[in-house]
Amino acid sequence: MQRELKQELISLWIVFLQEIGMPKFIIRRAMGITPLAMHILTERAKMTRALWLKVMWRDNWVCYICHEGRRPNDPFEAEHKIPLFRFGYTTLENLGCAHKSCNRKKGTKLIEQQILYPFLKQTKAIFVFLFLAGLLLLWIVFQMKLRLG
Repeated sequence: MQRELKQELISLWIVFLQEIGMPKFIIRRAMGITPLAMHILTERAKMTRALWLKVMWRDNWVCYICHEGRRPNDPFEAEHKIPLFRFGYTTLENLGCAHKSCNRKKGTKLIEQQILYPFLKQTKAIFVFLFLAGLLLLWIVFQMKLRLG
């Protein structure tokens, strides 16, 4: 909780410094923040209650990841479809309604990667199995040729 509060205060401070016209590179240098961290903190400060409600009502309170409605003890969050970690922005088009658990599960991946990754992992395992089965078959054929001679 303290860490989130500290990040929130830093975000508001950065936005204030930008509003009074201080260049970003000076803010970054003075605070010792990387460009990515600066982007994340700036974009998090843009999330307001009004924007959150617009996202929830636009998506009809349905999670865009699992396509389910409300769950007990699993609140909704406004989730960035293109994560801030990948330089996504806090805009209405880039936000979606998501359960907290779905959002944490998705992490910094794009939704397409989250859906395809288990399939690709399974496909890779199948190809490895077929490759090893092929090697075993070649070894058996080679052994039979040696014995028959």
